[in-house]
Amino acid sequence: MMELIGGIALIRDAERQAVADQGTLMLGDLIAQLDKPALTRKVLTTLDPAVSKSIDERARSLSMSSAEFSATAVREFIDWADEEQWAQLLTYMKKADDPGLRAVQAILCWVAKDDDP
Repeated sequence: MMELIGGIALIRDAERQAVADQGTLMLGDLIAQLDKPALTRKVLTTLDPAVSKSIDERARSLSMSSAEFSATAVREFIDWADEEQWAQLLTYMKKADDPGLRAVQAILCWVAKDDDP
């Protein structure tokens, strides 16, 4: 089953379970661990393949690993998001079984979407 965030599909079931197997992480815990390549790879597998590919390509273009890029992108969002972005993010989180994961998914989808021409 897929869900759309900002017009970008998220893959929800089996792929999301790979992240959930670690236990549901609070948003702060997930952000703190996002620079770990294994966790980042699991998170990226919960996204539409085009989104994951965009994240990987942007990371390579900056000579960063996908984990470094993802962690940086999420932390920058936390630091710089406006009220509208936060409101939208909180709405996604309220509707989610795993709010921390859903928040990171949404942020990475927005990052990937910003890369589109």
